[in-house]
Amino acid sequence: MRDIIIVSVYAAALAWALYKRNPFIALMVYFWISFMNPHRYTWGFAYNLPLAMGAAAVTFLTLFISYKQIKFPKTRETYFFIAIWAFTLLTTIFSMYPEYAWPRWEVLAKSFLMTLVAMLVINNKDRIITFLLGVVFYIGFVGVKGAIFGVVTGGKYRVWGPPESFIEDNNSVGLCMVMLVPLCLFLKDVVPKKWQSMTLLGIAGALSVSAVLTYSRGAMLGLVAVSIYYWTFSKHKLRIALAGIVILIVAFQFLPQEWFNRMDTIEDYEEDRSANMRLNSWAMSYQIARHNILGGGFDCFTLENYNRYSPNPDLGRAHQDGQIVGSTAHSIYFQVLATQGFGGLLLYLAALFSMLFSLRRLDKIGRITDSGLWISFVSRGLIGSILGFMASGAFLSLAFFDLFWALYGAGICLKAFVFSGEWLQDNKGDIIENITT
Repeated sequence: MRDIIIVSVYAAALAWALYKRNPFIALMVYFWISFMNPHRYTWGFAYNLPLAMGAAAVTFLTLFISYKQIKFPKTRETYFFIAIWAFTLLTTIFSMYPEYAWPRWEVLAKSFLMTLVAMLVINNKDRIITFLLGVVFYIGFVGVKGAIFGVVTGGKYRVWGPPESFIEDNNSVGLCMVMLVPLCLFLKDVVPKKWQSMTLLGIAGALSVSAVLTYSRGAMLGLVAVSIYYWTFSKHKLRIALAGIVILIVAFQFLPQEWFNRMDTIEDYEEDRSANMRLNSWAMSYQIARHNILGGGFDCFTLENYNRYSPNPDLGRAHQDGQIVGSTAHSIYFQVLATQGFGGLLLYLAALFSMLFSLRRLDKIGRITDSGLWISFVSRGLIGSILGFMASGAFLSLAFFDLFWALYGAGICLKAFVFSGEWLQDNKGDIIENITT
């Protein structure tokens, strides 16, 4: 029954996109399948259907039919995005292990291609907000489901994402939860209805609970970072701080001992083997970049490279599916350093900080006039998401995480729309002068 419902909704939405010749509708279907993975919650014929491929095909078809809707966003961040994509192709061509690197690059290329398509069609206020709300609800479903599961089971089991998806493991789904919490908290001030604001607030709470119950230390650190970030913008700092203390007291009474045992290892680096594995992987990443101008390419964290470049090869061994394999980078920054070299890391960091700088500027621009307040709230939400990604990512190997690049693309769309001046209503000349100076 689930299969029939999901496929029927999917087919109807794509048919509507074709009828309306609207690539944005098809794009939203694509991200619904990619982020929520509804077909992975079925047990019949829909489970292995190439639904994302079908949605992408309809997106390109409607894009071709309605090519006049396309607006290329000429922003600094757009060119950083394209440069990173091209640079990963270069490093893949000269990778240490082409047989491993090319499949990884193909997955990244598909993700980047659809993100680029999103940049072309998300070109007005309604589409920007609808896209962000869509992402929140798609992954919010996973968060709410995880929170309910965690509460019912007393937090004894980890929260996982949909099977065979990019957020299947606890670290990936935990990162998703962290990134969307600030987006929910700021988008609640953009939606027109009170019940919509309350719904987003409830989703933020569920995402926070799910993030904690993933048992991911990276997600926990990210959640602390985004909480502090949101608190700095609050008008009721004392009230929120007191509420936070109450929540923590209740949570500490609820959480099982296994959770505390997991979190305790954050403080004890000398005795925690996984922490030492991180330091060993980071040292190896530096050595790979030092000896290879373009890095090692994707999936260069092999046993061979640990033996060659790491201080302690034994700490580079991990168990996966009953086999001993090379450990991961345990950090988005060292992952990029090892796979893309110093040049790739510089480009990656430039894109990150450029986006943060632009969003901070958009926040200020949005407060110039009442009609632009939504720009300010969206900018703050995206900044919070990126900061959560950067904080959690310091301990996770998810540098090319799909959700991050989708939100990065949304930031590009917001910047391009704001600087187009189409959102202005009154005092247009004066406001444009303030924007450009």
